[in-house]
Amino acid sequence: MRLSKTALLQLMATLVAVFVVTSAIMTALAYRTAALYTQDQIRAIIVADLGGLADLWQRLGPTGLQAAIEARQQAPEPRRLYLLVSGDGDKITGDFDFWPNNLAKDRDWTHFEHDGEGYDGLSTHFADGSRLMIAHHRSVHEAMLRGLSADLIGPALLGLLAAGLASLVILRKLFRRIDRINETCRAVASGDLAARVPLDARIDEFRELASNVNMMLDRIDVLMRGVRTLSDSLAHEMRTPIAHLRAGLDRAAREIETAPQDQQGRDKVAAALTDGVREADGVITLFTALLDIAATEAAEGSPNNLVLLDMADLVHQAVNLYEGVAEDRGIHLVIAAEPAPILGEEHLLVRFLANLLDNALKFSPPGKAVSITCGSADLQGFLILSDQGPGMPEAFRDKAFERFARSADAKATPGHGLGLSLVRAIARRHSIAISLYDGAPGLRVEARWPLP
Repeated sequence: MRLSKTALLQLMATLVAVFVVTSAIMTALAYRTAALYTQDQIRAIIVADLGGLADLWQRLGPTGLQAAIEARQQAPEPRRLYLLVSGDGDKITGDFDFWPNNLAKDRDWTHFEHDGEGYDGLSTHFADGSRLMIAHHRSVHEAMLRGLSADLIGPALLGLLAAGLASLVILRKLFRRIDRINETCRAVASGDLAARVPLDARIDEFRELASNVNMMLDRIDVLMRGVRTLSDSLAHEMRTPIAHLRAGLDRAAREIETAPQDQQGRDKVAAALTDGVREADGVITLFTALLDIAATEAAEGSPNNLVLLDMADLVHQAVNLYEGVAEDRGIHLVIAAEPAPILGEEHLLVRFLANLLDNALKFSPPGKAVSITCGSADLQGFLILSDQGPGMPEAFRDKAFERFARSADAKATPGHGLGLSLVRAIARRHSIAISLYDGAPGLRVEARWPLP
């Protein structure tokens, strides 16, 4: 994976840029705030000093003021600068030789240049016309600001460096986790359908993504197995019916060629063609059943088309379909259907019940009963269907739901062994757990599902 073109790197670069800009703005604001504060402090001291010297002039006169200024000039650096001039502008004492021309107003801060140096000055005048100026050399203030800049920029650079290093560490971890997902996808694309994304112990968005990818791959694997099973079943199980169909058509062709052109000959041809049609119908029925099973298995786990239904209503629908068949065979249907809600597709669940009923009626002897009970208990819906037929060998029950599985006792009964395979596919589609038990006599089918 090229780091320069990854969305994560671009996102991380954007976040670092935002951090840099934010840090720069905060540093500038801190610098400005500190600069204004120090300047205000210095100016407050000068204003207080100027006021004190003005009071001293009131009490001690010019001589006392001059002495006080000369005493303050002996203070260690850094110190304030002074200039006291007479009413004629002549210097009395101070650090400057003459009065700066642009420092003319009393009690007004003015920036001026003197001998190439920058100063901020404040002045006042006295009753005898003399004037006093107190100035602050800007180099002191600027030195403080330079120190402040170093104090602010240093931590900001360290923070930027830490953010960059943390970003690189995070990116490496994220890239490793994304690469595992990409490697799995590439493996699946190359034909390894068993490949899965390793799941981290930490529960976060990437683990959820990996889990969803694995569920998607599991689903694809199920669908592919269904396709392979369907193709294998078609290749294996359709061979005999198609061979019978071809033999029947060959026989019909021979009858057409050799049969006499009378009623008997026509009857033979018709019988041969009827056999061919019957074989073709059997092929179509078998093919349709296999496709139905494959389509139902492919929909397993999908919430599409599922609606809230009542199993009791579906039981009555299925019973209505088979009442005539049961009556013809002399079998009594016993129904005890209580409300049992289920999320499902109505036509599939009716077919689920119809297949179970068809099997029960097919193997029940005349004069016996088939009972169907449904309801709900313990947060589960249940359906129990029992017949009084020969039952099913215990060793065969685990295989009964496989495609084309038929017990030895059922070989003489018409069918392809796909009815219970479709029942299992529909059960899985609706999260129904289905089991087979000995009914003593007969077979008992139990189906249970979580209530919606």
